[in-house]
Amino acid sequence: INKMSQISSINFKKSFAINAEHNDRTLPPSYLIDNEKGAECDRDAEQARELKGQIIAQAKEAYINRTNQRFQAKSYEWSAVCNIKPDTTMDDLKRLAQHFYHKYGFQCYQIAIHRDEGHIDEDGKKQINHHAHLEFITLDKTGINRQRELTPQKLRELQSEVSQILQMQRGEDKRKSGRERTEPREYAKQKETEKKTTKQAINDLNKKIREIEKQQREALKEADNAFQAERKRMIEVNNALVEMGLPKIYEKDQYTDLGKWRDLAKAKIQECNQAQILELKKQLEQEQRDHEATK
Repeated sequence: INKMSQISSINFKKSFAINAEHNDRTLPPSYLIDNEKGAECDRDAEQARELKGQIIAQAKEAYINRTNQRFQAKSYEWSAVCNIKPDTTMDDLKRLAQHFYHKYGFQCYQIAIHRDEGHIDEDGKKQINHHAHLEFITLDKTGINRQRELTPQKLRELQSEVSQILQMQRGEDKRKSGRERTEPREYAKQKETEKKTTKQAINDLNKKIREIEKQQREALKEADNAFQAERKRMIEVNNALVEMGLPKIYEKDQYTDLGKWRDLAKAKIQECNQAQILELKKQLEQEQRDHEATK
């Protein structure tokens, strides 16, 4: 697989109180699908909390010593979620964290790789949503909250930097795509919904095709029955006339015309139904392609 063909993306959001435990699976979510692959953490929740406390304390002290002012920053605990490749390593993510530290001043206190989330496809196979969590304090060594510097332009630059460091293809600019990152739980739900929707559409189309094919078989049978009934009536009339010593009124030509009527009626039935079936089968093929795309 071409490494650069895999899409990169990183998204920041405010940290939750239990992020460290979520990351090391002390508090595992309910939607895990692969406990064997599990999670890999550079430090457990307890160690991460200890390091976080040290980073914050040192940044506050540096700020007060430098400015002789009371520390006022509030929103400086942020969590980053980024897409990764199946073979992305902890060292790759540590390099990414170092980049954030040197360029943006962000200090990372925990990194986690998650390969146990995703969804089960229609064939029962696990489709893993490979991603990583990086927990940051956005205070730099001097105590300045650098998170405020992340303008839309800076965030776009940051996306490109992440793609280069992780050797992945840069994701499409959100201004063009209008897409937001889907959280793991919602990602799994979305995939399940897509599968159910396309599966239902396929079932509905197959049902319609079967109904039309059944109607066609019944109409063809009725045409045959009508032909046989009329032919029987013509024969009975001729036999009755013969018994009375009278000439037949139905000759070979009439029987031939009756056969032609039957064939024409059946051809019309097939022509009409076949057009509907072909249209439905086109729709079915598209739905099946969409269904494959959701796996």
